[in-house]
Amino acid sequence: MHGLWTDNISSTSYGSFNSSIISKNVKLADDMHNFWPPQSKSSSSNVLLWEHEWSVHGKDYANAVFKLRPSDFPGTTEQRNAALQQSFYNDVISFYKKFSVKKLPAKSYTKATFASQLGIGQSQFTFHCATGSILREVQICF
Repeated sequence: MHGLWTDNISSTSYGSFNSSIISKNVKLADDMHNFWPPQSKSSSSNVLLWEHEWSVHGKDYANAVFKLRPSDFPGTTEQRNAALQQSFYNDVISFYKKFSVKKLPAKSYTKATFASQLGIGQSQFTFHCATGSILREVQICF
């Protein structure tokens, strides 16, 4: 899995990537290394991947979450942005933990089989394939 992103685009900035948010929390850092490693040899640094994901997708996530739960992120702008960034990582890791323990069959499978294995409805996701029948992406909607 590569990421968990909202489809709402935001122009609001919620601060730059701050690696100390991860490094100060040993459990979060361990979980991120275990559940969200780089997906290719060309991006072999976890920090580069996480920085990219926060820079590209974090503001959209933060905008959606802040609108839903503004009272969860009090304090100065800097404190709010740090809390939103930590929430972003925690939510992504929680999602990975939920779905990474599911073992899909090591063969071709149907959308119905995939839905059954993950415990979600077929209408909640779509497949995107690369050349041929190589699965490139699964978008899951909640």
